[in-house]
Amino acid sequence: MKKQLLSIVLATGLLQGCLSDENSANSENSQLSLSITDAAIDFAAQVNIEINGIELHSNKGTYTFEFESSKSINLLDLQGSQSASLLTDETIPAGEYQWVRLMVETATITLTEGLTIPLTIPSSDQTGYKLVGGFTLPANGSADFTLDFDVRKSVTATGTGSYKMKPTMRMVNNIEVGHIAGNVDGSLLAANCEADASLAVYAYEGLDATTGDEGSADAPVASSLVDENFDYEIGFLTQGNYTIALTCNADSDDVEVAGDDLEFVHTANVSVDSKNTASFNFELSVPQ
Repeated sequence: MKKQLLSIVLATGLLQGCLSDENSANSENSQLSLSITDAAIDFAAQVNIEINGIELHSNKGTYTFEFESSKSINLLDLQGSQSASLLTDETIPAGEYQWVRLMVETATITLTEGLTIPLTIPSSDQTGYKLVGGFTLPANGSADFTLDFDVRKSVTATGTGSYKMKPTMRMVNNIEVGHIAGNVDGSLLAANCEADASLAVYAYEGLDATTGDEGSADAPVASSLVDENFDYEIGFLTQGNYTIALTCNADSDDVEVAGDDLEFVHTANVSVDSKNTASFNFELSVPQ
């Protein structure tokens, strides 16, 4: 199969790496580490991609890292603060970069009922997305970034029994990120949700933010399903203030349809510090 080059939509501004040794002699190179993470979706048991390499483009040229053997990754294994390494301390010319691209050979989805089918990648996406940001690799320094693949935004049903993947990613600097984790009180769920509810927690930038669905102008930055123990974890959030919101009908949220009948039963403000996990438990006694 012909390789498909999936460009990454950078949802941030310019990302700056950190200097590893300010007293060293000047260098035209930098050390780059790059990882990938994701969040779960309720209709799939696995979303597997096979990555053969990475391309990065700067004003000095395009640089390609081809793996000796392809990396097969189930994105749904990389939830919360979990991630998989793609590049580790690779030497690359320092400078400003405009885009980064995954070289993906195949992509499949395994539905919760067990059926595995290929993910269709629209032909327009194989030639590249328009990027809305970039990143800088510092001279004589190092940079450590994570790509949040966000399967909930990237994989959608076509209505004909197949699924398509239009990758939507955000790129974060690992020295600036933290996580949010906690538990949902069963009493809160019993009072607000059906027994077979699709539970998820969404995170929005800012305090008391407007909470919208994935297809709206007020879409969340990231999200997490609530597991069988009523736990959740939203990973790799840039330090700052967030509004988190609990919903019982996440399965009705379609990224391609704005104004879904998504209802939130509880919202709260949480501050995230870099290198730390903020804790928040959704409880029935907390005022709404």
